[in-house]
Amino acid sequence: MKSHKFKMYRVALMFLTIVLLLSALAIIPQIVTVRGEILMGINVGVALLGLVGGLFFIRRMNHRLVLMADAARSIEEGDYSARTEVTGEDAIGMLARTINSMAERIQSAFRELEHRQNDLVESRKLLSEQNAKLEQEFERQAAFGEYLVALNAVDINAIAEKTLEYLLRETEMHFGIFYLRERGSGKLQRVAERGIDSQALAALTRTEDGFPAQVVSERKWLTIKDIDEQALPEVNLGFTRARLRSVLGVPVLFQQKILGVLILSAMHKLDDTVRRIVESTVGTLGSALNNAMTYKTVQQQALQLEQANMELLEADHLRSEFVANMSHELRTPLNSIIGFSGLLMKNRGGNLVATDLSYAEKINRNGKHLLNLINDILDLSKIEAGRMELQIGPTRIDVLTKEVVDMLRPQADERNLSLTFETAGEIPMFETDGEKLKRVLINLLGNAIKFTHKGGVKVRLISQSGHRLNIEVNDSGIGIPQDKLETIFQPFRQVDSSTSREYGGTGLGLTITRSIVEMLRGEISVSSKPGEGSTFTVSLPLGGDAARQPAPAVEEPAAPVEPQELGPVPPTLQWPESQAPIKGARVLVVDDDPDSRELLMNNIEGMGAKVIPCEDGEKALQMALECKPDLITLDLMMPGMDGWEVLSRLRDNPETRHIPVVIISIVANRRQAMVLGAVDALTKPISSNQLQALLQHYVRRQSVSKVLVVDDDEDARQLLASHLENKVGELRTAVNGREALQVLEEFTPDLIFLDLNMPQMDGFTFLRVLRADKHLWRLPVVVVTAKQMTAAERRELERRVVGFIQKGDSLETQLQEVLHYVG
Repeated sequence: MKSHKFKMYRVALMFLTIVLLLSALAIIPQIVTVRGEILMGINVGVALLGLVGGLFFIRRMNHRLVLMADAARSIEEGDYSARTEVTGEDAIGMLARTINSMAERIQSAFRELEHRQNDLVESRKLLSEQNAKLEQEFERQAAFGEYLVALNAVDINAIAEKTLEYLLRETEMHFGIFYLRERGSGKLQRVAERGIDSQALAALTRTEDGFPAQVVSERKWLTIKDIDEQALPEVNLGFTRARLRSVLGVPVLFQQKILGVLILSAMHKLDDTVRRIVESTVGTLGSALNNAMTYKTVQQQALQLEQANMELLEADHLRSEFVANMSHELRTPLNSIIGFSGLLMKNRGGNLVATDLSYAEKINRNGKHLLNLINDILDLSKIEAGRMELQIGPTRIDVLTKEVVDMLRPQADERNLSLTFETAGEIPMFETDGEKLKRVLINLLGNAIKFTHKGGVKVRLISQSGHRLNIEVNDSGIGIPQDKLETIFQPFRQVDSSTSREYGGTGLGLTITRSIVEMLRGEISVSSKPGEGSTFTVSLPLGGDAARQPAPAVEEPAAPVEPQELGPVPPTLQWPESQAPIKGARVLVVDDDPDSRELLMNNIEGMGAKVIPCEDGEKALQMALECKPDLITLDLMMPGMDGWEVLSRLRDNPETRHIPVVIISIVANRRQAMVLGAVDALTKPISSNQLQALLQHYVRRQSVSKVLVVDDDEDARQLLASHLENKVGELRTAVNGREALQVLEEFTPDLIFLDLNMPQMDGFTFLRVLRADKHLWRLPVVVVTAKQMTAAERRELERRVVGFIQKGDSLETQLQEVLHYVG
């Protein structure tokens, strides 16, 4: 377009030149005419000169313009380096300089733009490469994340498989083998492999002396290099065979311990990327592999522990069975030995001479000694097996101690020793096992008396600010050397062998005593000086509200106490032996052992009662219904129906429920027996005094002469009093359980009628306190209530009371039945 314009300019210049020439020719005649020929020549010369000058000027100007037009056209066509060579100080020169300057600027601008465009292209290329790398890294991190999740598995094979799968994919290696190093033996075991024809590596990767073993030996990364490539194995790709070019061995470490070996191989050479990926993997792999191996070890140990535990349980079961069998097998003949030798000592037929009586006494004495030894061994066996149970309940330690002192006083009197009992401070009632604590007192006081020749024995109860209670047993006996103070608590150990020979004993008493004290969360200590005596101190914790208050004034909550809080069954009392035997009472003796039955029959019949012998449980239930005995003695270990089942059926039958049942067995669980409805439980062999006490208490016939009515309803008290007025000798009343306890301090009734819902101290709480009292716990109680009791409440009360009367029913008839039953 611009070239076309320049052509137009040239045509215009030529046209202007012709016009000037024609104009000059036109004025020549006029010049001739006006001036003459002279002037005409001058004019013609001047015109020609002007024409030539004009033509030269026009030509020069046209050339300069053409040059500028060519430069402009080159610039227009993109040659920004084009410049015009036109010079001069005229307008065209100035125009030329302006065009050159403009071209320079355009060229510079385009150079800068080109540079920037190139930079932009490079930036875009770099950004694209970075994006590709980031995307690749993201995919790698995502794959690594999935791999880390897989490492949470506890299956070693699964971890190995996942590791090879991840590494071969990320490193583009072709083959992989994972070896696990066994703990202990250190042997390498192949647990996973990946890749085509991995068996081609078998010769190279022998675990005994091959490449993996070398990795373990050198504890570092190894690569196979600097060898003839032809020596590396070929692998079958399916369509052809190819030769490996690189093999990498990596130890898997955890805390400097080699757990396994990774073998990776490829048909190309290794690069830094492969090493980086493998390096980032094996660190985490070591921790995961250690966790899995630890889990496997723990599982194996758990299985072994479970198996060992089962074996221990079986051994414990066998031990318990052995102890039970030995208890039965040893105590059964001892029962006969002690019992029949005791009958011989009484010489009822009068046909034994003094020598025979002496023999019988020796048999009886040594039988009892053997029985004590057996009891101690069996108790120690129970303690060691953790089978000695505590029966925790409210206990009056002062009353308990006085009973033990009174029981052992004859032994002290026989040795001309004083036996005193003192208390320091207010001695509270507290929660403990009264029977076990009584055993501790008997052991300590018995030892003190046995090892004291002169002087005496003193027992003191000391309350330590209401938090602890100390029992001190002090004697003036032979004392104990300092180096033996701990030895005496070990099984079968005494101060020395001469002590055992002189004083006898099993050496188990103090062992059992310390074990019981520790079971009661207490401590036992001893201080002694040889020749001066010893002091044993038992320190027991006092816990609970009842433990911080003296009995019987116990602060009880006004809210009803749940039946299960009535407390444990109290221990057996020592009954007086001065009461006259019961004539005509009927006693059903149930025992499968004929010697035991005969022994019981001889003793019971000697007291004036009538014995009905029975050898099995089924027959006992039938005879109890037919004969209606006044008392049943029941053995537990019998063939067929055992004693527990007999006791349960006797209590379930309304016709036999009222008959008192006493458990007399080799193994007598007193608490279980009392819970199931027995009135007492004794362990064979029993003495004639114990048997006499049972008969005197349970089969004596007496009328109900003294009654206590406990009810907060005045109308109910008056109604009961009116019905009982002509049937009892003395009747007293109380409006709640607290007042009833105060009445019982000075009045011992034959029967208590008790309401359950009362203010201050309700019937449930009163029963709990009553059954915890050593002197009052056997008092019969009849519940008289309008409360609709739940089945659980009634079952619990049935074990603690002798009957129920529902208010609003035929009261007089019920009272008559109760008085007849209790009498």
